Amino acid sequence: MKTFTSLKMKKNYLHTIFNTKLLQLYLLFLFVTVSHAQVVLESEIKITDLGLHFNGSKIGGSDPDNGNPEAYDFFFGRNISAHGDAVKTYKEYVFMTWYRGGKLDRHMMLSRYNTITGTLATIEFPHRHTGFQNRWWIGESHNTIAVGISPLDGTIHLLYDMHAYSPTKPSDGSLAQDYFRYSYSIKDAASLPDDEFTLDKFVKNSNGGYKHLRMPGVAPQSEFLALTYPKFFQNDLGDLLMFMREGGNNNGMYKFIKYDANTGTWGNFIDFNSLNARRQPGIEHNWGLYGDIKYVNGKIRIGFQRRLADNNDKYMYQNGVYYAYSDDQTGATEWKNHRGEPFSLPLFDADKIKVMNPEIM
Repeated sequence: MKTFTSLKMKKNYLHTIFNTKLLQLYLLFLFVTVSHAQVVLESEIKITDLGLHFNGSKIGGSDPDNGNPEAYDFFFGRNISAHGDAVKTYKEYVFMTWYRGGKLDRHMMLSRYNTITGTLATIEFPHRHTGFQNRWWIGESHNTIAVGISPLDGTIHLLYDMHAYSPTKPSDGSLAQDYFRYSYSIKDAASLPDDEFTLDKFVKNSNGGYKHLRMPGVAPQSEFLALTYPKFFQNDLGDLLMFMREGGNNNGMYKFIKYDANTGTWGNFIDFNSLNARRQPGIEHNWGLYGDIKYVNGKIRIGFQRRLADNNDKYMYQNGVYYAYSDDQTGATEWKNHRGEPFSLPLFDADKIKVMNPEIM
């Protein structure tokens, strides 16, 4: 019998099971045998039968509600629970974010599983999935819920339900005061007893709700516009960092920010690359990126494929493989490409860190 002392060798995966009527969410706890690279299922924990799933039809962005509370139509894809940066571990706990279905519910949920006691505690938040461009009846698969835990102060951080929103997107201004969605807890909330793991442990805004339009700290409000794909990660010092994409698919940039557990605030964003790259000499097209930023083996690393703003590009969507790393645990300095050649941020010319561009044979 494995105990939680082997946590560092555990990888926790989310297994999402669908059938024709029901979405069931499971946590898979896997033990990795390093010497033989074998993965063995330890246990399977059912979280809910009520995960939100878009079981209707793919429709247009301006289509009306179908009038059927049992059929949730969608614009991009069917899946939203659980998806994205939805599972994290902290001490003996596993955290998972999800939306509760069906179509008329859509509440944001946070579940915490205790691997020692086998108990499950779940918090229901007031926020409900707002759908494509704030049309609640059209499901939006981009709008996942990311969860991060600071091991230095035990705070829980949630970023959720965003797809490049701003005061002018959607164009009717309906999200002018709701385009960035962030919730965070008081200190040590992550390890409270089950009966104390409740909504009131999250910090309220000035209106008495739990949703904040910015992250507390020095970054100006203008930094919280047009953001998508939130993800949290940690370095070896225990610092919690977060990155998101600003902009769109073929003119987007990754930027990241670090949490200060001593003050309970966030620093300034660091831009890995830049919007409107073609304004720079020698760069023909703007570009976006699809990939990830992680802290692995003592370095902050980024890997992605590039999507050019070029309608004549021979690749339908992304092209190339790009990689870089930083020896600075904050990611502020010491960036190098895969050949060890240094470069400074923000990056304008992605070719500086290009590894390869596989050709169609």
